[in-house]
Amino acid sequence: MKVLLISTAIFPVPPDERYGGVESLVFDFARELSQLKHDVTLAAPVGSKPPRGVELYETVNLQQQQGFGPAEERAYF
Repeated sequence: MKVLLISTAIFPVPPDERYGGVESLVFDFARELSQLKHDVTLAAPVGSKPPRGVELYETVNLQQQQGFGPAEERAYF
C-alpha cells in the first residue's frame, strides 16, 4: 500500500528531545509502516530525517522562516 504521512510545518521529524508531539507520532508511524513493507512518503519540514526506507517530501519550516519569540518558546517547550 502507498501511504503519505503529513506532519506539521513547525518542527522537523523527528523533533529534538525537548518536544514530543505529533512529529514523534508521525516518525513512529512512518517507521512501523515501512517495516511492514508499505511504500511510505513523509511530507515534513526541511531538516527532517525520515526513518530508513521512507521517502521525504520536504515542506516549508515555519520555525526557521519566522523564528520563535519568547511566548512561542514557552508554549512549545
